[in-house]
Amino acid sequence: MFGLDGTQAPPPLRVYPDPLAGLVAAEKYLARPVLPLAKPPAPPEPSEEARRAIAAQMAREQQARRPQQRRQPQQPRPPAQIPRPPAELPVQQAQQAVARTSDTTNALLGCGCALMIVVAVVVIVVALFG
Repeated sequence: MFGLDGTQAPPPLRVYPDPLAGLVAAEKYLARPVLPLAKPPAPPEPSEEARRAIAAQMAREQQARRPQQRRQPQQPRPPAQIPRPPAELPVQQAQQAVARTSDTTNALLGCGCALMIVVAVVVIVVALFG
């Protein structure tokens, strides 16, 4: 590969200049045979008390995993009715009127923008071909 200045990088260093150099003397580095390891001692057998404790815990876990049946209420309660004070009604009517007015205003603005775009396109077409 050539660098930015046009020169070529030196070749990589040869780690092992003679590929056959270590083959004759490598016998002394061969791995020694591994002796088999002793078997680990067997774990002690659990006592009868430990067996009962394990069985009780497993039974509790199984009981917790079972889906529990939920009891349905006898009668559904009606939703609570919150009385509204009379002062809120005119406020709600005013908010609805403002919402209707803003919807009408937005519709008129949208139509006006579309009309202006159409007029601009017509003027450009007439100027080019007229």
